[in-house]
Amino acid sequence: MKYAPKFPSKVTFLFSTLFIAVLCICSAFNVTKKESNPQFISIQELMNSGKLEVSIKSLGGHQQECVAFVIKNLTGDTVLARIEPGRRLHCEDTTMQDIFLVKHKNVLVLPHENLMVNGYGFCCKSHHRSPVKQTAFSIGAMAPEGWQKLAKVIDENNFPVKAIQDAVWCLSNDHAISAITDKNPNSVELLRRTVAGIKGLEVPWYTVIYAQPETENQLFSNKHETVTGQINYHTNGNTIISIVVKNRKGQVLKTLIKSTSKSSGNHTYDLNLNVANWPTEEYLIYIYEDYSNLNTRVKFKL
Repeated sequence: MKYAPKFPSKVTFLFSTLFIAVLCICSAFNVTKKESNPQFISIQELMNSGKLEVSIKSLGGHQQECVAFVIKNLTGDTVLARIEPGRRLHCEDTTMQDIFLVKHKNVLVLPHENLMVNGYGFCCKSHHRSPVKQTAFSIGAMAPEGWQKLAKVIDENNFPVKAIQDAVWCLSNDHAISAITDKNPNSVELLRRTVAGIKGLEVPWYTVIYAQPETENQLFSNKHETVTGQINYHTNGNTIISIVVKNRKGQVLKTLIKSTSKSSGNHTYDLNLNVANWPTEEYLIYIYEDYSNLNTRVKFKL
């Protein structure tokens, strides 16, 4: 017995046609989506492959947009270059600062085009001089992992300029985390926590304020002037409070509050202590009830 071949019904045919059409549309959408998110390649990789020629000069200064990348496309194709956060540019004058880039720049360079793009970075040798205008830099290299983590956080957030510089010096010159400062402590909280995590340290409860540099070429004075911060404590009943600062030998260096009555409850002491000319070491603040009973003890380091 012969069987006549079965042809798809009109409904099946229409469904199949619609299915194929949807696949084509999705495919076209994916291509368009891919093309709208092009891949930018490390500027150093493009230099090494001979696609770009790059020279880097100082614009004068050591913060923010302080260097210029002069980029030349050596190819007949458009090149997509990425200046990465976390890259350390090496200053060719070893008496001046290297620059640590903390903001990314994606650059589209047309065939055989010459263009100039500013890089956003901060100095990372606090004891060296600020680069003068036209000082040359090499492309350097990506900094260690912890540095790159800091750069990523800075790239994704808006922090005060001075606090960013303080944070960079915490890694490059081992400055104290307490030096990361701003008039609004909340604005630098994430920056402090990030640096503390990288260095494996606790976030300090206090801030150390340093004297201004004495000369134009000096970027950091390294002379502490003031310690500020809030000390929280609790009293269970009416009591007499005294607060003193001692060194590690137990010597009283400063009496902050002497025999002041306090009612029961939570209290805060706003510390604003002049420490100019104090030795660089650890100090302790004691809060006593009724002259001799220890309520709270905190420490800070200069």
